[in-house]
Order: sequence, then structure tokens, then C-alpha cells
Amino acid sequence: MIEAFSAVVPVFLLIGLGVCLDIFRALPENAHQTMSLYVLNVALPLLLFQIMATAPLESFAHPQFWLGVIAAQFLIYGACYAADRILARHNSATATVTALGGCFCNAAFVGIPVITSALPGNAEALFVAGLFTITPNLLFVVGQVQLAAHDPSRSMPQGRKAVLLHVLRYSLLYNAVFWGMAGGVLVSALGLGLWDPLNRAAELVGHTAAPCMLVTLGLTLRERLAVVLRHAGRHALLRQTALQVCKLVVQPLVCWAILAALGVEGLWLAVSVIMAASGSALVVPVLADVHHAGPEEATLTALVSNGLSLFSLSFFIWMMRLLGHI
Repeated sequence: MIEAFSAVVPVFLLIGLGVCLDIFRALPENAHQTMSLYVLNVALPLLLFQIMATAPLESFAHPQFWLGVIAAQFLIYGACYAADRILARHNSATATVTALGGCFCNAAFVGIPVITSALPGNAEALFVAGLFTITPNLLFVVGQVQLAAHDPSRSMPQGRKAVLLHVLRYSLLYNAVFWGMAGGVLVSALGLGLWDPLNRAAELVGHTAAPCMLVTLGLTLRERLAVVLRHAGRHALLRQTALQVCKLVVQPLVCWAILAALGVEGLWLAVSVIMAASGSALVVPVLADVHHAGPEEATLTALVSNGLSLFSLSFFIWMMRLLGHI
């Protein structure tokens, strides 16, 4: 257990470094914005491009993995949405944000760095983690459509074709991470391979993604926490407890159960479960803020779950090692 905990601690030490840099104002005021853009538009796309491009094409043909990972996320999404609508009697937009907070994994910002730390130099583990990061995009599309449809300050385009084009534009066309993965898959499918200097350059830039992601989280942590503490009330405690249990315990267990039932085992099972045990994605509060659907509570969910994920990630890494999956 100590070994598993040690694999996760460096991730949170880098977040702590970001907090210290913020406290001492060691970086320009808008540094976190620049670093976020660098990660999302350059480093992470190149990392995933390099991983996908150098992987054999047959590695992508793993229907049990895709079915299990996607099914687990949508099961939790549906359960959280229904519970918030029925028990809390919240409107559809707020329930959508609650559901996303309970199932949208922080796969890119925390999941990949944890896999890198827990399984250093393991190309297959990084490949599986890269594939996993694709699946939350489906939740993002569904959530974005639901939020836009119920946002009184915004209107979706009229007609099914216009709605589809709107979603594709913002979810795929402007998504550098998607194009990085798609480009890598295309290179693999065509059997082109990567010119060795290009492969090395992409690898060097790509591996700056994880530390930059984590430092960026730390740079904005104090500000976000201050906002949360100003708005959070006593009523949030019960809801937060339920959401954290759902995200950090139930979701990885459901993912584990479905994948095991479908015959997925070994590294593919282990990486998927570990990624599912990461906290709530930080894009959820952003969506909530844009669509005026309880951004304060969404921020609280993301901050608390990412803090507690230190323990959930450590536990599931330990379990996977104990059972011989990694």
C-alpha cells in the first residue's frame, strides 16, 4: 500500500508546487492560462499523437475495453442524473452538472500523470490511458447538449442538422486533443511510422504535459477554493458525500466489474480502473459556469474529489498490484 501511495504522492507534490508559486507570485498573473493552453493545444495532443502513432493498429481493436469503460461512465451518469432530479428536485441543467461531477474522470490532468508515475516507462500502460481519455468526450458531448438545451441565456441552433454541426464544431473541430489522437491513429493505420527525430521530439514535448497540468492546477487552487468556501452551505455536505463515494468508489468498482465480466484483464483492466478512480474533471465547473448551472457546487465537487483521489488512486493501484494485474 505504501508503494502505491508513493506512486500518487508526486502528482500532488507538483500541485503543491503550483500553490507555492501562486503564493509567492513567482510567475506572471496569467501564467496558468498560458500553461493550460500549452497543455491542451500542444503538449497533450503531441503526447497522445506519439503514443497512438507508434502503437500497432490491432491494439485499437479491443471492443470489450471500449464497451466496458463507456458503459461504466454512462451508468453512473444516468444514476446521478436521475437521483438529482428525483431526490433533490433540481432542474435538468443542475442535474446534468451533478451527473458529470459524479462520473467525468479527470483522465488527462491527473489520470495520465498517475499512470506515468505508477508505471514509469510502460508504453502499453500509457497507450491504454490515452485510449481511456477519449471516452469522457462522449459524456462531454451529451452534457454539453443537455446544458445548452436548458440554458435560458443561450439558444441552440434550430433543426437537428444545425444542432449536430454546433456540437461537432465545439467538441471535435476545435479539440486539439482529438486531432492529436486521430492523427496518431491515422499514421498507425497507414503503417507510416514516425521519423525517429520527429518521434523523439514529440515524446520530449509530450512528456511535459503531465507536470505542466499539475502545476497549473496548483496555480488556480487557492482562488477556486476561496470561491467555494464563500458559497458552500451546510446542505452541500450530504450531496458531496454521495457524489464523492459515487465518483471515487462506485465508478471504479463498476468499471472493474463490467470489464472483468467482458473478459478484460491484466494491464488493460488495471489502467482502466485506476483512471476511473481519478477525481472529477475540472472542465465540469467551467461548463457549469458557462451555462449558469451551479458553478460553485461544481467547483466544490471537483476540488474535493481531486483531493480525496489521492487515497482512491493509491488504493486501486495497490489492489491491482496485489491481484497481479500490474
